[in-house]
Formats: sequence, structure tokens, C-alpha cells
Amino acid sequence: MKNYPILNILYSILLITSINKVFADNSFHGIKELKNLRIEHTLINQDNEIIMVGSYEDSTIYYNNEVFPSIDNYNLVLMKLDSAGSVIWHKIFYSGAPITVADITLDDDGNIFFVGNFQIAIEMDGLILTPPTQSNGFTHWGGGYVLSFSNDGYFNWSKVL
Repeated sequence: MKNYPILNILYSILLITSINKVFADNSFHGIKELKNLRIEHTLINQDNEIIMVGSYEDSTIYYNNEVFPSIDNYNLVLMKLDSAGSVIWHKIFYSGAPITVADITLDDDGNIFFVGNFQIAIEMDGLILTPPTQSNGFTHWGGGYVLSFSNDGYFNWSKVL
């Protein structure tokens, strides 16, 4: 079968556009309680699974029998959905200050990498990222981070910048 890269790109754009539209309409697969989730970045992997990063503040999100609790003032969720929109796995990050995601990408093995900024410590499943310390011993107010997860949602590594 011949590969047509432009068709793959167009398909991905159409799929992401439709996913973003239905989430914006709060009606993805009949679920109505997504009004507080801001989708930051969305990717489609080679298996047509959806990798998505979204943020929410001070509210619990419910989606397809999954509960995304508001653990702190600012929350970030990384989730992988199958092509039908069912959650395969998810990770919740939380902090007392805003967490941003600048970009997300996949490598050839399906590992997920995302980069962003944070102001104070971020926590996820016992992992705590803290801003870098200056040479004088004071902690910076904020910093950058890189996080890596396997295709199966397992934490690979992190780097604070």
C-alpha cells in the first residue's frame, strides 16, 4: 500500500479539529461535564490513539466514568484515549500555581515528551518537581521542565531547566 504523507497530515488535522470542536462543545461521546477542561495540546499516534494535555482549576472533571480530581489550585492532566474516546490511562499533575505546557511530541517508539513552565513545585504520583536553586541558595520563582512517559503511561524521566 502506498503511503501518502499529505493525506496523513490532513487526516490528523481533521481529526484533531473535530476532537477540539466536540470538547469545546462539551459533548464528546455524550459527556457533558468537560466545561472546565482546557485542552492545551492534542496528538494522534500511529495507532490513532489520542494523546491530550489539558488543564483545569479548582474543579473536578468527570469523563467516561473517570474522575479527574482537583487536588490543588492548578491541575494538569495527560491522558491517552483510544480512537473511540475511551480513556486508556491518565496522569494528573498539581501545583499551587499555574502550570503551562508549551509543546508535546512523540518519538518513534511512542514515548511522550512534553515541556512547559511552572512557578512552584509540581507533584504527580509522588514525583515532585521543584524550580532550580540559584548559587546563593535561594529558589528561583519558576522554571522550565521536560517530562517523558512511555507509550503505556509509565514515567520515564524528568528534567528541570
